[in-house]
Amino acid sequence: MAALEHTEEICPSCGEFTNVLVDFTGFCQECSKSVGRCIICGQNNPGKHLLCRKHRRELWLTKNADAIEKYMTLGLTFQQAKDRVKKDNGTKYDCLCCGGHTKAAIFCTKTARCKAARTRLHYLTNKKGVTHELALKTILESL
Repeated sequence: MAALEHTEEICPSCGEFTNVLVDFTGFCQECSKSVGRCIICGQNNPGKHLLCRKHRRELWLTKNADAIEKYMTLGLTFQQAKDRVKKDNGTKYDCLCCGGHTKAAIFCTKTARCKAARTRLHYLTNKKGVTHELALKTILESL
């Protein structure tokens, strides 16, 4: 009698068939999300991520190693190359005040001028009821 090839496992949490069970939890990836721990190291991981911050960063560096290396061969430092790849991937934006990087905001918080512009934008839109476009136009004209 030929041995049966067993490619799918049953998740003990949800009872569904899956190709891979996460080693740390013993559940499928979907059920492992609700456990709230990194699937590699088991560290508490609040939020919706399967991996902790350290392992997400490691995975990102692994995925983007070739692009980072390409920029470093052009003479950029590691941090500059990383920033360039993030910008190429669309994960960072430029601050409208200083030109520095910001994750999702219009203005960063690196300089006092940027902080003032950001605070003024929030003040005009939230307290004064000015439209976002008009507030932004006013701030950019004053810079």
